[in-house]
Amino acid sequence: MSIPEVSSRNRLLQFLKRYFSPVSFSATMTSNQTISHDTYTTMACDTETITGIGYDTSTYTFTAPYSGIYYFYASALWLNMADTNDSVIIGLLKNSGLSSEQQYLMAAWSEVPETNADYTTQGSLMLTLDANDTVEAQVRYYNSAVATEQIFGNSDTQYQYTRFCGYKI
Repeated sequence: MSIPEVSSRNRLLQFLKRYFSPVSFSATMTSNQTISHDTYTTMACDTETITGIGYDTSTYTFTAPYSGIYYFYASALWLNMADTNDSVIIGLLKNSGLSSEQQYLMAAWSEVPETNADYTTQGSLMLTLDANDTVEAQVRYYNSAVATEQIFGNSDTQYQYTRFCGYKI
């Protein structure tokens, strides 16, 4: 087999992988997660409800298999928020570590109007990624006298409101 033949076959294999291996996922949380005050925390979405390639349920991280534009959506259901002027953010962290880039999706509210109420934060964003770039969905709450709050997770698929999902466009 000549080198040009190998090159053509490799290009064909790469083409087939891109179009027949879905680069998509939808992951949900199966149990509640405690979030510490004034700290960005990766959402522990540990179960894939739509399985493609790229998402790791043990690290809660998506790794782009190919360069391109990707769409992401994240939502978090906050449980029994205290009436202490809490503010929350849900965001995406691209390439965690020294070269990380925080992409904010949405700041949900600045003052909790009702004690012990549940609130949902959600948003979507498109990112340009290189192959092997990583993305994590993160939450943060601050301006509070309360040391921790919780986001909701449930093993019952009817009640899985906290999720992180995405796909390559």
